[in-house]
Order: sequence, then structure tokens, then C-alpha cells
Amino acid sequence: MENEKLADLRIDHVPQTLREIAVERIRAAIVSGRFPSGLRLVERNLVDQLGVSRSVIREAIRYLEAEGLVEVLPRSGPVVATLDWERARQIYDIRLRLEAAAAADFARNADNAARARLAEALSLLQKAFESDDPQVLYDATTRFYEEIFTSAGHHIAWEIVHRLNGRISRLRALTLASTDRRVSGQARMQCIAEAILARDPDAAEHAVREHLTEAAQIAKRLLESQEATKIKGVSRAEMLRAASAATLRKARGWQSWRLVGTVIDSTATGRPAWSCTCAARQVRSWSSPTGPRAKPSAAKPVRSLRKRDRDATGPPGQALRSSHASSRAWLKAARCSRPGGHWCRPRCGPITVRATRSGHGAGDAVIGINPASDNLANCQALLVALDEMRQAFAIPTQSCVLTHVTNALALLERGAPVDLIFQSVAGTEAANAGFGVSLSVLAEAHQAGLAAARGTVGQNCLYFETGQGAALSAEAHHGVDQQTIEVRAYAVARAFDPLLVNTVVGFIGPEYLYDGKQITRAGLEDHFCGKLLGLPMGVDVCYTNHVEADQDDMDNLATLLAQAGVSFVITVPGADDVMLGYQSLAFEDIAYLREVTGLRPAPEFARWLADAPDFARLRRLTPARVRLDAAVRPLSLPALLAFQEDHAAARDAIHAPLDRAALADALAPRPCLCVDSRAPERATYLRRPDLGRQLAPGTDLPRLDCALALVICDGLSAPAVAAQAPGLVAALSRHLPELAAQPVVLVRGGRVAIGDPIGLALGARMVLVLIGERPGLSVADRLGAYLTLAPRPGLRDSARNCVSNIHLRGGLSHEEAADRLAWLVAAAQRIGATGVALKDESGTARVPGDRSTDRLG
Repeated sequence: MENEKLADLRIDHVPQTLREIAVERIRAAIVSGRFPSGLRLVERNLVDQLGVSRSVIREAIRYLEAEGLVEVLPRSGPVVATLDWERARQIYDIRLRLEAAAAADFARNADNAARARLAEALSLLQKAFESDDPQVLYDATTRFYEEIFTSAGHHIAWEIVHRLNGRISRLRALTLASTDRRVSGQARMQCIAEAILARDPDAAEHAVREHLTEAAQIAKRLLESQEATKIKGVSRAEMLRAASAATLRKARGWQSWRLVGTVIDSTATGRPAWSCTCAARQVRSWSSPTGPRAKPSAAKPVRSLRKRDRDATGPPGQALRSSHASSRAWLKAARCSRPGGHWCRPRCGPITVRATRSGHGAGDAVIGINPASDNLANCQALLVALDEMRQAFAIPTQSCVLTHVTNALALLERGAPVDLIFQSVAGTEAANAGFGVSLSVLAEAHQAGLAAARGTVGQNCLYFETGQGAALSAEAHHGVDQQTIEVRAYAVARAFDPLLVNTVVGFIGPEYLYDGKQITRAGLEDHFCGKLLGLPMGVDVCYTNHVEADQDDMDNLATLLAQAGVSFVITVPGADDVMLGYQSLAFEDIAYLREVTGLRPAPEFARWLADAPDFARLRRLTPARVRLDAAVRPLSLPALLAFQEDHAAARDAIHAPLDRAALADALAPRPCLCVDSRAPERATYLRRPDLGRQLAPGTDLPRLDCALALVICDGLSAPAVAAQAPGLVAALSRHLPELAAQPVVLVRGGRVAIGDPIGLALGARMVLVLIGERPGLSVADRLGAYLTLAPRPGLRDSARNCVSNIHLRGGLSHEEAADRLAWLVAAAQRIGATGVALKDESGTARVPGDRSTDRLG
């Protein structure tokens, strides 16, 4: 009885590791002949073709070297092992002796259960012969012979044969391709099985000998024929490869290597090619449970769905819409996996990503945008645009604009289509105050979301974001360790029955998580603790450019989380968050994770994808790096190199020094005052943000008793200050004449809050801090502006207004930013407050990069 109760705990399928998948794909390419004998296995090409890291490729090559499929040559590196007749003859001799003896003993001694297993293996083998998949045939023949050897009790012999399996499969593929050999080989293997099942050891041994003798003769003829075609040690195939490679290099550059034997080719394997990073995993509990012991929903996931979609029987987009939240690029594709949110749904049948025909299946939970500013008109325009897009394309999902919760309340009052209310939360009252929220504000938002009644299934209308280190960065941790503080944040979220809770695990930076290993640890900790509390927990698998991490670390963490049962992940186009300047997972990473874990999108979303939506119209809506090709293919080498070049440029921007003399010349004739923070050098500045908020000892500033002080800090990008600050200051002087003769304070090693002691020392009623923002892959020279009324040390970030993403390549222009800042200055003087209390309602709604002629058709 106890065994029956625990039967559903049995693990029937052990997920594969990246190394195992890479070994399978490369082995299949070698066995099928797509990687011919002597081909050099260049790491960078395999990385480009498979979409995995170099470490995975190296492990796979070492494994295949042990199988004898790869050999490492001096000054050449790993190459596909040469298959000649002398080696093949030895392999056939070993097989003949070992297989004949095993078949005879099986027929003589095996029981009925073993015979039934052999009959089942034979049935699978016959189906494999009918397919064109070399990997399926390899697996089926391995199982067939393993059953013969193990049931005969020849375990040591099987270990010997198993080590030869790779080379045996190459010979088998060679002989099966000969005239009439495919049918003959299948028939002879059936004769072996029939003799064993008839309990005739002599007939079984004779069948094995006939089979292998014929195969050896065919292999000898073919291999000797191939050797005869060699000219001075170079085969015809090698000469053809060299000639075609040279032609392709001239015509297309080194990306031609991608065309020479793409290992994961959708046309060859029946599955899409993939590149590593993110996807979705199994949902342990679809609903937002009320306690840690809540059981998974047996029926439908609890999702917030629109009222007008209740009981709809039309297209998928008119039926159910699940939730997730996205962000970081204009019209990315679902916050749940960073702008592309993905539910991680338990396996309910074979996964066929090719059925989507186009796109990657991101956004099945929510399509979201993280706006560059909290301007209410802009946020409302974004919400309306998302809702129009969802309806125009009948997308079965929800939308979310990740603005402050108080802005969401104001937008609801205006009748904006708010599906999910977003807010960052922390684990202490002080840290939440820094976010400008309290439990009472969250409760008000919860009630407003319920009152909007946009859902038809469930009442989960909140989306919370957390992350280890947030309280530390805000100096609101009270000396408590960050994991404990993070779990307290989950308790805050749980009180409001959210649809999504997402940890942005690598966002804080090196002041808390210094490298990829620490980010991996924190991501797994957050997932584990969120599940213990019964939350619908997801992870934004991400890193900033000032930590010691790269995309390989994110690939590894995403794979670990998928195996651990993460509820959802966040994705953005090309893994590049263009608004916040950090790297996450890409849309195509979802295909990889779903293929590996056997998961699929939310069912309504999967049906919508299968109906071939008009992706050409969608592509026109955004300049982002969205790859909506018919299959998920690895990046070409030029695209990969461009990604790495952008990453290097962002890293250089972080460590570049601020040339204050050149900046002062660019600001002339305006006077400049140069000061330093307490951070003595760049490495300390990156790891000790508290020192960047304090002036160096002995700093002496004149008292100006001015209305507005202007401060320029290098922040995380000195090139941004050099490129944007002079133009923005000139524009500000036109909108705010009182700044024209005002000295500018230039700070080296400064953070935003250093404007507070500077403003206090200058006697300024307000302070405006211009600072280099976190450099990203798309833009490394973005500027941010922070306005604070009554500056003094100890103010929280919720007391400031921010205008970000100021640059001349699709962001806010200097004139637009100056106009918005001038409006905020006047409004702050009028109401006597900045921060959460001051809502940005300047100008008209404008979406950076919007192309109105391309809107929805």
C-alpha cells in the first residue's frame, strides 16, 4: 500500500546535461558522415553551430575521443578519427567473437522475461530502420545488442563492445548505405533475434557470423575504395571542402563555417537548432497557493484573464490569456522570461518546437515593457499599444508596463488597460520605503486590481520583483544577511496572492554578487526559498557588465533552474536589455530549454503559435534584435563576434576614467568645481557603493544659496558623461535660465546620492545629478538625470525623480530630456516635493523609437 502511495514519485526520465546533448549531436554528425574523416573540429565553429560554451565543447570532444570517434593530432588539434580497413577489420574480429558467444548463451540460458525484452528491442529497431534519424538508429541498435549481452550474462564483453559503439555505428552507417544492404542488414538482425527467441544457440551463432561476415566484406570494399581516391594524403572530400570553404570565405566571410555541417539542423534532425540560454521549466504549482503545502492545480493554471474573454470559443487569442511579465526593450516579448515570459508547463506530450513555424514561444505568460521614464502619458500610451497589439494579433497573453505601483493606480483611474500591477519589493520596511511603497499601498493596489475585474480565471493581479542585495544596496538591511532579507520579501509578496514573483538575481552588481558563480548560487537559493513559501517563483537569469560573468554563466544557471523546476524565466531580444543595460536570456533560449526538459508553452499560446501568426507585421514594430526565423538557429559567427564586441565595449566603458579637464573645456565658459568621492579607485567604487555616496574627507565647497545645483558624476560610464553631458547642459540652460551662470560640480567616483551632501553644502533648494548609466550592449553611453528637492544625506531613492536613457541613438534627445526636467523642476517647486509624490505628466505621450506608420498594419 505504501509503495502505491509513493508510485507517483518515481523519476522515469533523467534530463540530459548540455555535455550529453553536445556529444549526441556531434556523434550523430560523425556517424552520418556529415563530419567526414579528418575534419578539424574547431572549437569556435562548434560553439557557433551548437550554441553552447567552449567548456561544454571541450568535454564533448574528450568524451568522443575516448569512444575513438575523435583523435587529437599534434599542431592540428581534435579531428574526426580516420576510418580505414585495418582498424575496421580488428573491430569486426572482436565483434564476431563476442557477439556470436553472447547470442548463443542468450538462446541457451535466458528466461522468458529476457526474451520479451529482446522482442521489444527488435520492434524498436525495426521502426528505427524506417526512420532517417541516425541518432534513433544508434540508440535502437545499442539497446538491441545490450539486451543480448546483458541477458546472456556477458557484462564485461558488453563493456568492451559499448566502448566501440561509436566506431561500430560509423561502420554500420557505411555498410547500410550500400546497394540493397539496408534491407539485408535489417533482415539478418531479425534472423539473429528469431534464432535466440527459438532457443536455438547454434542458429543464433550462425546468424551472427553470417551478418558480420557480409558487413565486413562490404566495409572492406568501400574503405579500400575510399583509400584509393586519396592523392598525396589528401582525400577528394577534403579537397572539395577546402575549395568550397575558400569560396564561401571570399563571398560571405567566416560565417561560412556555419554552413559546413551545422550539427543541430532542423531539416536533418526534425528538431530546431538551438542556442543556449533560457527557457521554461515545470510548474510545481500553477495557482498562487495560500500556503507552502498547497497542491498543484489538477485542472487549469490560475491565470488572470480578461472578462470579455470568458467562455469564448473563437481563436486562441479570444480565449485564455496567461500571465508573466516582461521588460527591458520596446515591445520585447514577455517579462516572465525577461521581456519574453514563459510558463514552465509539465510535459504533456512530445515537444515539437517546429510546430510554432516561426518565433520562439516567448511571452506565453505576459508581454511587458519596462519604460524609460514614469511619465504617465507615456505609460498609458504603452499600455494601449500593447493591448491593441494583443487584440490585433489575437495573442493569448496579458500585458504589463513595469511602472511604479502608484502610477498604476493613477492609470487605473484613467481607465488604462492594466492587466498586471507591478512593484519591486524588499524584506525590510526601510528598503520598501526606498522603493516608495508600504504594505498599505500594496493592499490598496491589490484592491484596485481586483476592482478592475479584468480577469476571468483567478484573481491574481499583482506582479512582484525582488533580488538579493537590494536592501544592502539601499543600506536598509540592518546587518542581516541578504538571503534572510530576500525570504522576508517573499513573505511580503505572498500576503497579496500574486500571479508572478521574480528575482532579478544578477542585477545588483559586484557590491553583492561579484561573479558568475555567486550569481548561480543566489539564483538557486531564491528559487528554492520561493518554492518553500509556495510562491509562483521565477528568475531573471541576468548579469551586469561590471560583474565577472558572461553569457556562458547564464546558460548554465538557466539549465540548472530548468532542471530544478523554476516556474518561469525572463527573456529579451538577443539577450540584451536595452533599457536597463544588462544581459539576460534571449527568446531562442526558450526553445533550447523546452527541448531539453520536454516542456511546452501554455496550451492556448502553443495553439496560437501553431496557427502561424503574422510575424512580419510584428517585426515592423520594433528595431530590437528579434530573430523571428522559421527555426531556432545558432547565431552566425559575425553576429556572435558583434555580441562579444558590444560586451567588451560595455566593459571598457565601466572602467574608463573620467577626463574632468576635457569635460570642463566642453562646458566652458561655465565654471566647474572638481571633487572626489570616498572611493579611492575604480575597483573599490564598484564594490562599495556606500563610499560613492560620500564626499572625500576635506572637501570644501562654496555656499551658493541657489535654487538648483547641477552635479555631474562619472557613475558607471564615463564615456556617457563625455558624450551626453555637454549637450544636455546646453539644452538645460535654454530651458532653465537660472543655470546659465551656475557652476557645475564634477565628481569622480560618484553615485546618485552624492548629490545630497553637495546640495546641502552649496545651500541649494534642489539638486540635479547627471550620471553615466549602466552601459549595455546596445548603448554604452547613456546618461541619467536625478532631481531631488531639499537634498541632505540619508534621503531614500523614493524621494527622487529620474529621467533615464538619454542618448542620441533612439533614446531621449538632449532637448527632450531638458524639456522634461524643466517641467519636473517647475512642478517640484509648485507642490514642494519630488519622488513618488511628483508624477511626471510632462509633454505628450512619446515612445522612443516609435514609428507610427508601422503600427499594427
